Amino acid sequence: MELDNHLLAVVEPAILPTEIKLDNLGEDGGGNKQTKAIGTLKPFILVNSYQFGPADIMAFKLDCSGIAPKCSVTVMDNKNAFQVESYPRDGDFFTILLNSKHQETFKSIHMDFDIIEIETSPEVEGANPTITMEGIAKIPRLYAEDCQNLDPDSSLNHLELVARDLELGLATNVESADDNQARLQAYITYADFIKEIVEDSYISDDAFTKYYIDQYYYLTYVDINKIFNAPNPKLDEVMTVLASFAASMSEGDNQVEDGEENKGDQVEVPLMLTNHKDTNGMSCYVDRYELINNSSQVSLAAGYARNIQIYDNNSEPGERLQEFKVEALVTEDLPDIEAPLKGNEKDNRYETQVKHKYMGRQNAGEDGLGNTHPNAAFSKLHNKQNQMEIEKMKVKMTLSSFNPSIYKFQKIPVIMYHYDGIRAEASKQGDFKRENAGFTDQPFDAGKAEDANDAQQVMDRFLSGHYIIENIDYIIDEPEGGLKQVVTLIRREWPTRIKNLE
Repeated sequence: MELDNHLLAVVEPAILPTEIKLDNLGEDGGGNKQTKAIGTLKPFILVNSYQFGPADIMAFKLDCSGIAPKCSVTVMDNKNAFQVESYPRDGDFFTILLNSKHQETFKSIHMDFDIIEIETSPEVEGANPTITMEGIAKIPRLYAEDCQNLDPDSSLNHLELVARDLELGLATNVESADDNQARLQAYITYADFIKEIVEDSYISDDAFTKYYIDQYYYLTYVDINKIFNAPNPKLDEVMTVLASFAASMSEGDNQVEDGEENKGDQVEVPLMLTNHKDTNGMSCYVDRYELINNSSQVSLAAGYARNIQIYDNNSEPGERLQEFKVEALVTEDLPDIEAPLKGNEKDNRYETQVKHKYMGRQNAGEDGLGNTHPNAAFSKLHNKQNQMEIEKMKVKMTLSSFNPSIYKFQKIPVIMYHYDGIRAEASKQGDFKRENAGFTDQPFDAGKAEDANDAQQVMDRFLSGHYIIENIDYIIDEPEGGLKQVVTLIRREWPTRIKNLE
């Protein structure tokens, strides 16, 4: 079974969030189908049976960046009745529903959140109060301490046991792990136990792992390098679709008769993110973006490599002090125009900025003398070094609408364009220099603008490429606004500077 860029659900979650019961609004009698629309443009919030609808939502953020999702919501009590009977006490929680418009294809987000902080606006006569709640995903026993011993087995199988114990699902792209050992949960929380299992998990020298609990109650265990090396999503038809989209939208003067759907809604667009102007209003459209550069900070903290020393008690005398080097992996089959973020080519910092770490004694072996798998110390730093490498440069892109087809650690093509005349011309000059220097690889075929009005539309060769989705936040940042997504994208290698090609 080759998983590559896909996550397979090995175990289905048994946790059931609080049921939301709504009036059917006359649907049984053939009325308008409003019930299914609830929670599509704005989340639906339930607290102690008190319902906050779309008009009550002032601000919202579902943060999926941590080990488990967190949620903050600010609502207005337009009925001025919430504090009478429904105000939260110890152990109370709130429920959110983000309904998918295409429920037959994509899951809706439906979760309970333990309230960890709540703040109510000062009471003012004649004004409806606002309530701000902060919550963390309600997963029973995740933060409970326990003591148990797991018989020797792989990290993958032990994570499955823990997931089942917590009634979580398990999703992964890992087929097997080479790290059999007994594991002890010594009166630590299940959250810390999961962290310990993953930190020294070992699949191979060409793998490194991360984990998280997603917004659908799956404990997700990911070999990230496998995704980097997976075949890029096919884009044979992408440029054709983008080129023809404007024509399909303008056909028939873009008039929509009663009972007809907008022609733009009928155009199938391949999985991608883009700021192409003709996709404005679609779920793939990038409204704005920002670059984040932590390269020097990461390099100073982690170095460009680590020399590791281990004293292996169970090795032969004279071979017990072992030393090896850990260096961040590089993606296979790199385009000739891309390079990893491993120092400035004008100095030798890459060779000299190396960290050293003594990992202490390790008792490893399969003869009954060891209490860890042989690669435990190596994998702990190997995973950490590679995790820090992908933190060097990121792009945050804001999508103006809810896109349920994307998920964390999915490889996705990003196609960005320059619309500013100066930037467009500079980009054209860059393409010319690359061609003259003999670099022919490009992220995608940009094609040629056939419309004179698109003369300033030039592909951004620096930002366009294949990325991995590191995180997705779901936000409402203004009372009258709808649901947006902030997508954090990572890549390990970036296009080199044009002047370096000259």
